Amino acid sequence: MELLRAPLSIGLAINSICDLDCKYCYAQPFTLISMMTENALTIVQDAAEMGVFKIAIEGGEPLIHKGLFIILDYALSQGLEVDLLSNGTQIDDEKIKRMQDLATRFEKWTGIQISLDSTDPMVNDSTRGKGKLVMDNINKLLERGVPVSLGTVVTHKNVVELEDIVNTYYAPINRQAIWPGVRSYHFIKAMPTWKSLKNYEELALTKDDFLALKKTREYFDKLMKADNTLEITLLSDKDDFPDADESASMPCAAGYKQLIIRSDMLVATCDLSLNVIIGDLTKQTLKEVWDGIALREVKAMDVLPCVLALGRTEPYNITETPNKRNLSMLRREAVERLSAMNNRIKGC
Repeated sequence: MELLRAPLSIGLAINSICDLDCKYCYAQPFTLISMMTENALTIVQDAAEMGVFKIAIEGGEPLIHKGLFIILDYALSQGLEVDLLSNGTQIDDEKIKRMQDLATRFEKWTGIQISLDSTDPMVNDSTRGKGKLVMDNINKLLERGVPVSLGTVVTHKNVVELEDIVNTYYAPINRQAIWPGVRSYHFIKAMPTWKSLKNYEELALTKDDFLALKKTREYFDKLMKADNTLEITLLSDKDDFPDADESASMPCAAGYKQLIIRSDMLVATCDLSLNVIIGDLTKQTLKEVWDGIALREVKAMDVLPCVLALGRTEPYNITETPNKRNLSMLRREAVERLSAMNNRIKGC
């Protein structure tokens, strides 16, 4: 895959602080670091000058960051499409007013994506927490005309709840829903991360779960066929993580079309490989990282960056260990961890 002159999208983690403790969180362990607002603005400016199309503002929980709306406003003023990814717990009237203002002034403000695993608070709280508060906040946002999309991590605990989420917030089905309701839903699999591996037997989807997903997919396809404004993405039917050889040939945007910038200014290729470091924006520009040798060497290893990061809690900085011997060792260790994890999943 040929390297573009700039990533199409960037994930900007403006903090590593969160009030929830989700069982599958990819951002843990949290460092409690908040990026300086000035540094975030510099990254946004560099991204716009490079030709990046889209920035996702994330965390941690970005609504905790005091400079959030300065960053959002500046990114939108640069012509970037901007997503805000939130757990939905930190919504208040002042923040809703500021989101309303963004929606009025900027066409490229896509609104806020809120994580919700079930409309049953007990089910939601078994993996995330504060479900009732989050649902109350979703309704407040919809009442005030703020665009909302929903993100759901699909696990064994909530696999039969997915249709209920759409049926609750999709206004053409639920006449009690606040019009226009939610028109964008993203259902993803709990990926193997440092945190989710601790709970994987509890979260992993079974063969019966995947059979249920096929029926859910048919239902969602029927809804989208009847309404071309409705967007629902549902995880694939593959029931385990790829092995090393499979991952080498899988299409993946990490490092080719996207980058993730951590709250400590270190750069990774995606949210699932936060501990495989390919650059440091305290020492390099964003363009230098994108054009740098570390990113190219990671891609030359013929294994997905998320496989390299699997199970790691401490950063492995490729820029500090760019020799082939260390990279080969990193790949070998990752393949061994991946094999062990897939064996655990198949035993569930």
